[in-house]
Amino acid sequence: MTTPDEINLTLYRIVTGDDREFITKFTNTQSALETFSAQLNPMVASIAQALDDALQAAEETRQQAITDTTAIKNTAVSAAATATTKAGESANSAAEALQYRNEAMQAVSDGYIVDEQMGLVTTWSSEKISAEIKARGTKGTLTQSFFEGQQERVVLTTPLTDSAVVSVIKEVPQTSVTSNQWNLNANGTGYDVENTAYATSLTPDDVSGFAKLVLDSGSFASTDVGKVIYGNGGEAVLILSSGECFIRKEFNDVSPIPSGAWKMEGLKFSDNSYEVSNIALGFGDVNEASYVTQRSTAVGTNQGMCFSSDGLNLFVVNNSNVINQFNLSEPFNISTLSSLISTYSVSSQTSAADSLDFNNNGTKMYVAGGGFIFQYTLITGFNLNTVSYDNISFDCPQTSDIKVVRFNKSGTKMFLLSDIAGGDVYQYTLTTGFDLSTASYDNVFLDLNDRGMSSPCYMAFGLNGRKLYTGGLNGKVVYQYTLTIGFDLSTASYDNVSLNIGLTSNPVGIWLSADGEKLFVTSYGNVFEYLMSETYYAITDQHLPAITKAGGQIDSTFWTDINSSFATDTPNSQTINYAFSTDGRMTFKVVKASEGARNIARDNAGAWEINTNATYAGETWAVATKQDVWGALSEAMDITANTMPSALLSAATDADFPALGNELDLAIILYTNNATQIPISQGVTLNYDANVLNQGAINGTDYEWDQPDNSTVRIKALKANNLKVRVV
Repeated sequence: MTTPDEINLTLYRIVTGDDREFITKFTNTQSALETFSAQLNPMVASIAQALDDALQAAEETRQQAITDTTAIKNTAVSAAATATTKAGESANSAAEALQYRNEAMQAVSDGYIVDEQMGLVTTWSSEKISAEIKARGTKGTLTQSFFEGQQERVVLTTPLTDSAVVSVIKEVPQTSVTSNQWNLNANGTGYDVENTAYATSLTPDDVSGFAKLVLDSGSFASTDVGKVIYGNGGEAVLILSSGECFIRKEFNDVSPIPSGAWKMEGLKFSDNSYEVSNIALGFGDVNEASYVTQRSTAVGTNQGMCFSSDGLNLFVVNNSNVINQFNLSEPFNISTLSSLISTYSVSSQTSAADSLDFNNNGTKMYVAGGGFIFQYTLITGFNLNTVSYDNISFDCPQTSDIKVVRFNKSGTKMFLLSDIAGGDVYQYTLTTGFDLSTASYDNVFLDLNDRGMSSPCYMAFGLNGRKLYTGGLNGKVVYQYTLTIGFDLSTASYDNVSLNIGLTSNPVGIWLSADGEKLFVTSYGNVFEYLMSETYYAITDQHLPAITKAGGQIDSTFWTDINSSFATDTPNSQTINYAFSTDGRMTFKVVKASEGARNIARDNAGAWEINTNATYAGETWAVATKQDVWGALSEAMDITANTMPSALLSAATDADFPALGNELDLAIILYTNNATQIPISQGVTLNYDANVLNQGAINGTDYEWDQPDNSTVRIKALKANNLKVRVV
């Protein structure tokens, strides 16, 4: 018969009793021999087959053992699987068979042992193993500081009749240890921020770009401007208390989001840090726009222009009544403009095409020519190869020379620019969005005569209809208007702001990127790109806390003290304060070098209070205006003695920190009074001391041992360690 490879199995068990230790190896125990030797005698002739039967049964029970979540059982299962691979090999002698059988039994001793004679599987519990080990008794112990390579003997009190069982524990010093648990992780799950969403449903009127958020009841407050709103898969930043927002991540749809299913937060998590929620958008004053670049689009003489909603397609209509389509590899970046990719002629509908526009997804196209607007359908959005005329047009009774057509995002408002009599913009309502057959005049128009334009021929809206940009062919000037109500010309007024386009003598079209950061102007043969100045939106003049929760709370049960700490932050000329809690977020404290700890906010039997005493060492408690931890911490920051910026935090020494409890929490409190200056914090790092930590030493890594005789065990340290050795 073939001799099987040597099986090296290690069984880890926890010994119950007053001297509970970690047993690292248990093989060939006397109890196993006594249990099975009586059964072995009648089986010598067929021991190989018996081994096969035993190991097969062990494999069958391995799946049940896997369900046990402890590391000990997982180790046992792995060992049992290793033993199973040897099941098909035979033993040369009864002695070898007995050895391998005992090792297999030990590997699954936490689960099941096979009684091959009875054909049954019976449980051999950890308690029974512990009892066997305790019955053997402790034969010797050693506690000593070892240097690397040092070897010591353990002389046993009673000689062993079989192999020793050795357990070793190492002491790990916990002095000047660094904890990064308060540093923000990749998704910010260690902290909570305040959710100030109202108890009502919320409905966006669009899924992307600029939109309006409508509350079912009530309205947004001015203090909500700049907050980030999450719900229905989307993320938006509120830019006006009337509900206007910019959507940074598309909503799934425009269905109402129920109360409790959306959040509104003042802090934004980004790049492993918290910062005051903010957004920078374009649509700054047009006179601050700066030239970037230009590209040729000369296929005939250009007239009007527009981009696809994603900025990856540019459409220009020329004086031959042909629409030319260009592709961009980067959104709204004309330096990545490709050559002409598609064309479509509208000469069958008009001989005076001047401009065009699309609906949001590019499945509808509208062309202005003479006194008409013509409607088209595209099977594939923004793909001129799939366009067809709808046989629908709008005959404008207000003018016979329409230069520009523009829509709001829902297609329920249409605006036509006429160059007759110095220029007017007319406003229409469509009862069905983007359906010209439902259009009617609102009796509202914007008179451009006071600007003295010559041949008005371009117009674009921005900031969800709150900005209007227009100009004429020969004036080379873009004029800026503000509408207090988006897409309502009756609220428009001139901003006394304009941009002189000195690069071309014949501007004929204008467009803005979705975020308003870029302005585009077409001339007869080129398209010019300008960078608009930015408008910043952020929550100002509010202290906004982020507080550790379960994932960020530190278990300080075995800590003895804090030596030092420092914050990783970028205030950007604004304010970031910190505070500790040592009692499960019931009381928050600050520390100051040479002056120790000060309580700044507390939950006093269900009532949140703040320390209003201006003297650092003093305490005067007042009920917080807003009765929760967020409100109390925010209000506490109005008292200078309650503040702890990073400089004070890093200056504190171990003598200044308070006595520790079982939990340690952190509050990060950010504040700005300027939307262009955003404070950012990545958290706090601590240096601490703690009780010595006992860990199971690893045979072959921390130490190794041998047994030269039945009265001696030798221990050799492979690393410098304090070791505690026990032999049974």
